[in-house]
Amino acid sequence: MKPEFLKEMGLNEEQITKICAENDKEVSAAKGTGEQDAAKLKALEGENTALKEQIAEANKAIEGFRGVDAESLNAQIADWKQKYDQSVADNAAKEAERDAKLAQMELDTAVKEALTAAKARDHKSIKGHLDFDTIKLKDGKLFGLTEQLDRVKADHDYLFTPEQASGAGFRGTPPTNDADAAMVNAGFGITN
Repeated sequence: MKPEFLKEMGLNEEQITKICAENDKEVSAAKGTGEQDAAKLKALEGENTALKEQIAEANKAIEGFRGVDAESLNAQIADWKQKYDQSVADNAAKEAERDAKLAQMELDTAVKEALTAAKARDHKSIKGHLDFDTIKLKDGKLFGLTEQLDRVKADHDYLFTPEQASGAGFRGTPPTNDADAAMVNAGFGITN
């Protein structure tokens, strides 16, 4: 505001000075607010530009999905899920089958070792007399076999090698005197 305008209105110098001072304060305050508003406007313009870029990118992504058959994709997803579930089931069945075969092999090996220890002559013939449903292998130990082997030995002793009487296996008449015994021992290389 100009002081001449206020003089023409008939105001005195003191009033003009006060009005001009107040006007200067308001102008300064308005300039400060204007600068703040300009900074806010610049920030909003930058934000607006960034949002426009995001919208453009989103529109490009949407264009990439045009022509895609959602029902076909869902059908493919269901088909792959079914194949996966079938594969998991098949693997579980194969694993169970493998475990059963392994357990049977361990049982067969343990029975074979037990038959060998029992001096069985013909394992196959003896196995025909055994009830394998009652024979169990637990922690490397056989249960239910010993009783069956005892029964088979009692009924079919010819299937087992007979136990040898204890001794050196010497056949014949034992020496009657010490001289004869010494001569026999010397013949076999036995020294006292």
